[in-house]
Amino acid sequence: MQRANTREHLIVVGLRLVQEKGYQASGLLEILKEAGVPKGSFYHHFPSKESFTEEVIQRYVTRESARCERVLGQSRGTPLSRLRRYFKELAKVFGPSGSINGCLIGRMSLDPAAENSALRASLSQAFASWESALERNLREAQAAGELRKDVSPSKLAGFILNNWEGALLRSRADHNDTALQIFFHCTFDLLLR
Repeated sequence: MQRANTREHLIVVGLRLVQEKGYQASGLLEILKEAGVPKGSFYHHFPSKESFTEEVIQRYVTRESARCERVLGQSRGTPLSRLRRYFKELAKVFGPSGSINGCLIGRMSLDPAAENSALRASLSQAFASWESALERNLREAQAAGELRKDVSPSKLAGFILNNWEGALLRSRADHNDTALQIFFHCTFDLLLR
């Protein structure tokens, strides 16, 4: 494997394992074994597991930002209908019956590794970026007359994101989608109607 490909391969394998098992449960030796890469090659590309994990987080954020832009940035539908469609897609992917068990950013925020200042900063930035994208959508909804003018899009975006993460966490604990159903009902049928 060429050097650039080794680095990329490690990130892809690391992202998959951290999403499946969490940061703490994804030991460096397991990542190396799964990737088929010797320890020396890992340290050639990453000075530490933490710096590697920062790259994994960034890869996740890049992928999820693209999803957000693809759905929220469409011209089809009203801003709030796109927002609902966006969260419906997330629920299919990250919900209890989805292909990926939970949100990496939320899951890692609960991990003891989040006490590492660099990882905590990466996670915080990821949430801020996501919240900003939701805020833009809500501002667009205000401009379109779908959302009252006296509502703060910034605070509402934070509220919706926090509720989403809580519902996703609860659905994981309960092994069902009841919390996600409540999220959709309260967010879209009550709060944003």
